[in-house]
Amino acid sequence: MPVIDNLKAFAARNPVVKTVLYPAFELRRRILTANRARYERLLANLSGRLAESPVLHVPEFDGFFEMDARSDLLERFLIDNEYEPELVAICREHVDASRDVVDVGANIGLYAVFFASLVESGRVLAVEPTPNALARLRANLDRNGVTERVQVFPGVCSDREGTFQIKSVAGKEEYSSLGEMEHPRIGDDAWTTTEVPGKTLDGLIADHGLSPGFVKVDVEGMEHVVFAGADEVLSTHRPVILSELSDYLLRRNGSSAAAVMARIASFDYEIVDPVHAGAKPGRGDFGDILCLPR
Repeated sequence: MPVIDNLKAFAARNPVVKTVLYPAFELRRRILTANRARYERLLANLSGRLAESPVLHVPEFDGFFEMDARSDLLERFLIDNEYEPELVAICREHVDASRDVVDVGANIGLYAVFFASLVESGRVLAVEPTPNALARLRANLDRNGVTERVQVFPGVCSDREGTFQIKSVAGKEEYSSLGEMEHPRIGDDAWTTTEVPGKTLDGLIADHGLSPGFVKVDVEGMEHVVFAGADEVLSTHRPVILSELSDYLLRRNGSSAAAVMARIASFDYEIVDPVHAGAKPGRGDFGDILCLPR
């Protein structure tokens, strides 16, 4: 809810307003927490009884998508009836239809399918390492008729080429990481490791002969290693970048939101918060940044 989010951001910058509105914010939080707990129990029961993986029509992403019944992604669609509407709008505004798009951490392919609907002469490269999400990614590309327009790299983006161990929780691959499994949503869930290939973003762009005008990154606290391998992308191709940025996760992996933003800014990029207008980017434990070449 952008209005509520913007009001909370304004209150955070104004102590008097924050004090006045705190009771209302706290009451709303408690109501939402109680309602969400009921929905989560319902969805847990539903996921245990489904004979097949559900397929959802998601018009804001221009497609139909098979999802794992255990995923928080499915939960967000069913409870909130939307997923990242502000970021979808950012993509529509900034994707150059004549240039290529790279989706690092593509998961089941929501954005990859969406990007394929936006580009005309451009191509899409989807980077996804985890076997379960990778299988659904390929199935969703086929289901939406965009397989020919989306190239898939079944591995990770890192600061070097090599073989890596990706950690993931079965059914919740949206939280997979090369680093520490510290996302609050996975709690004590058991995770496994899978050996996958890795390349730098610069290397992937060269291998596929791409000219990226837009790059989306979602790698659960390992953004610093992605951008460490992207000198050529940042200096020569200069795409618009939309990236998840969690200071909470980055600090647990030896970096920080400030360090990631400083590196990108050193290539003459302006960095803003794409969701909370006027807010300081990278300020919270979880969030996103929009990086615009000057």
